[in-house]
Amino acid sequence: MIEGSRRQLLKWASLGLFGLSIPKSIDANVQGTYPSYAMIVDLERCMGCEACVVSCKIDQNTPQGAFNIKIKSITIGNFPQVRPIFVPVQCNHCDNPPCLSACSKGAIKKLKSGIVITDWRLCDGKGQCIKACPIGARHLDERFGNRSFKCDLCIERLEKGLKPACVETCPSGARIFGDLNNPKGEFREYISKKHLFQYGARFGRGGRIFYAGNENLESMIPAVENRDEKRDFS
Repeated sequence: MIEGSRRQLLKWASLGLFGLSIPKSIDANVQGTYPSYAMIVDLERCMGCEACVVSCKIDQNTPQGAFNIKIKSITIGNFPQVRPIFVPVQCNHCDNPPCLSACSKGAIKKLKSGIVITDWRLCDGKGQCIKACPIGARHLDERFGNRSFKCDLCIERLEKGLKPACVETCPSGARIFGDLNNPKGEFREYISKKHLFQYGARFGRGGRIFYAGNENLESMIPAVENRDEKRDFS
């Protein structure tokens, strides 16, 4: 397999994005009703094991030292009764993506399903979108002319009826994925009963990544911004 062949350059070609034709199972069903994809991360369940980080890296074949998911941590409680809370951070798929407006080539697009993608045919590799992202979710791939990449919610897996790799591999079930327009099962229970908040809301961007936790955890999210991620492997 050619290095990086599972990355966006070939991914978009296989999905028809070079002609800007999105598969209906991704962005609309036969009735014309668009799914609205979202992911919930239960901070009380997350163990910081980084199975999501590893599975994403394997599935997306990101460059050495680059990760679509970062695990940051905060500590709650008072000594000696303290415990860590792990906060996975990745592209929020913002409601109003700053990377989209920063891209002068129109390479970044937000699908009706809420997923923010990058069309590598149009990406000039200059990195305007990298600087625009407030959470550092984008990276440049030197193997492909410095084209920009990030989490795309495993759009090619969704086309096959699969869940994102990070969701399938989470051993504690901390990641719950679903359609906001047609919520089912545990995803439905979370959006109807749990206290949900967003990292992206800190920047007025909203998005499709939600965290589940109590209000105390929500108030501590700003402390995550200056923390180094927990991991050091490639």
